[in-house]
Amino acid sequence: RQARLPRQQSPIAIERAYFSALQPIVWGMTAEVSALIADLESVMADARSDAPSAEQARIERAKRRAAELVDSYARRVEASLRPRELAAVAAKFGKRTSEFQKAQLARQVRAAASVDLNKIALVEKGIKSSVDGWIAENVTLIKTMPPVYFDDVKEQVLGAIERGTRHEVLARQMVERYQIPQNRAALIARDQVGKLYGNLNGQRQQNLGVTRYVWRTVRDNRVRDDHELRDGEAFGWDSPPEDGNPGEPINCRCYAEPDLSDLSALLDS
Repeated sequence: RQARLPRQQSPIAIERAYFSALQPIVWGMTAEVSALIADLESVMADARSDAPSAEQARIERAKRRAAELVDSYARRVEASLRPRELAAVAAKFGKRTSEFQKAQLARQVRAAASVDLNKIALVEKGIKSSVDGWIAENVTLIKTMPPVYFDDVKEQVLGAIERGTRHEVLARQMVERYQIPQNRAALIARDQVGKLYGNLNGQRQQNLGVTRYVWRTVRDNRVRDDHELRDGEAFGWDSPPEDGNPGEPINCRCYAEPDLSDLSALLDS
């Protein structure tokens, strides 16, 4: 059996930096919603008119006007997200994650075999393609942020008009819901960096001829119970647990420690 390898460090600093890079998009969306709410004041006032006749018709008319306003603001935000700029942001953090992951694996290989991973060309087979695919997927995910947020905004606005909510009350409620795009950005940053890290870890290990790994957790109180039970358990790359290899389940922060007990393939490289 191999001696215990150095632990791989979590890419948490990259996750936080990615989240920070998504903040201008979040701020842009909440600023537009703030402007939208100001524009809705007259619409909501009309819906609450004291005129006794055709009350439901007034409400429906106000809801249509409000929906059109929400849609116009949503389109403006979506148009501001240029794919080339989003790809540049994602590429920056894809590259950082790949370099960081390789460095973590290199420490373990060096400790086990005194081999410099950077001198093994085969280890990078397919890596660029994986990172490029991740970049494209992240552009798509970032572009989903405005529609997800504005769908919620529309639901809240139309519900407020139906209930006869006063404009100032809705305005306060919408400020409280600014957390929605923040949470979405945090999820994208945390989950996507973790997934890429886990994917590249598995790909590079298998490029080296590693067929098995030991499941390792980050050992804090946020680790899922079933993942904590796996800590120290061995799995084959081709026979992972039901929810996938480390990093594949949503928000999984575990990692795969390579089984380097048979180093013949590595030493022959």
